[in-house]
Amino acid sequence: MLAALLLLAVIALPACAGTRDTAGTGDPSGAGPTAPGRTAAGASSFDEQRRDAAQELLDRFARAQLAGDTVRTSGMIHPSAPQAFRAFHLERARNLAASDLDEWTYAVTDGPEAFVATEDVEEQGVRDAWAPEIRLRYSNGGEEPGVDRPSDMSLVLDGTQWLIGGAREPDPATWSRVPWDHGPTVERESQDGALVIAHPGDEALALEVVELLPEAAAAVTRRWPQPGENRPIIVEIASSDDEFKALTGGGLAAHEGTAPRSGTAVVAAAIANPVASPSPGSGQRIIIAGQAYAGLNREGQLAALSHEIAHVLTRSQSPMPLWLVEGIAELAAKGDRYPEPRSDATHVMDLVERYGPPDSLPRDDHFTGGGPASLLAYELAWTFVAYLSATHGDATVIEAYRMADAEGGGTQEFSRALEDTAEVTLPEAVEGWGRWLVR
Repeated sequence: MLAALLLLAVIALPACAGTRDTAGTGDPSGAGPTAPGRTAAGASSFDEQRRDAAQELLDRFARAQLAGDTVRTSGMIHPSAPQAFRAFHLERARNLAASDLDEWTYAVTDGPEAFVATEDVEEQGVRDAWAPEIRLRYSNGGEEPGVDRPSDMSLVLDGTQWLIGGAREPDPATWSRVPWDHGPTVERESQDGALVIAHPGDEALALEVVELLPEAAAAVTRRWPQPGENRPIIVEIASSDDEFKALTGGGLAAHEGTAPRSGTAVVAAAIANPVASPSPGSGQRIIIAGQAYAGLNREGQLAALSHEIAHVLTRSQSPMPLWLVEGIAELAAKGDRYPEPRSDATHVMDLVERYGPPDSLPRDDHFTGGGPASLLAYELAWTFVAYLSATHGDATVIEAYRMADAEGGGTQEFSRALEDTAEVTLPEAVEGWGRWLVR
């Protein structure tokens, strides 16, 4: 999506004048004079001045949005910016006004820049346009670090002022979304410190989730105790299917996991910051599809939460095969008992009766195709992990998982770890799993 870096030819600029930060009346550029102590020989380059001015602008833009100040927010957007872009950020500001966030910032990063055509600069009547990679970062409930999401913005130099010129991608459907792009929010905290973020119409559902979270988390940690301090559990409730898709889409998941289905609808998903983040396990969110989740009974809701909490608490730092990631989460969703495949894995047992025991594990794409194939993939995954746990113990499975993660993740890494911890190769384990299913 991003083109290679291409700097526009720019006439050398004088140092920009200082600005004031007043409600809609000051210079919103953030461009300032050369820092004190810098001589002509040691003056910062144009790129450094531009980056500093842009970051100062973004800092004030974030503060204005968090305060719900739509006048100041609008004043920092160039008049030629598309109306849809302006409306998007003004609505975000209005919805943020009542939020209780620890952090809300935009940051210029060293990521790849997008190409800006000369005709676009001329059409806007500005001196320069710049489209660096800008990230939105926010946090709730004392988490550190928090969420790190793409922010689709481009910048323009109008006279001596840097302003926000619009989006790098013109189609609003491609813009990364956060809960405050879908309305104001309310927060509810569970007795064990987990946080639920919902919209005002979903307070009752948020309270139901808050009530179940400690029980769901305990079901996971009793089976697989966590070393050190548990990762924070933060849940966001999506009020509509469109919001659920927006909050879970866009390639935001380091390793995305989905909970059991309600009919054909996905009930929940666990996402984290992108792999590009220094810590892939940071900024984790459990996203609940409110309508689908509300349609489940208490047992189904508890299973969905346990599944996603298992993703949060056992999330690897390296890519792992989904049969292992989802198998662990699905087994956690079963609670303290060891499930019986003959009664709980009907798709697997049908496969065994028709064709004999499986001799291989499902591929990653089997989990995402939907329909019976995906349901079978989930059942194959948890029955395999259940076999490993029943044969070698929960602690051995988790130890092998963590060893494989430390070695970079992957099927071969887990196979070696399994040999070290359980003295069995992965092919031997698959063969034993088949015998276990037909016993």
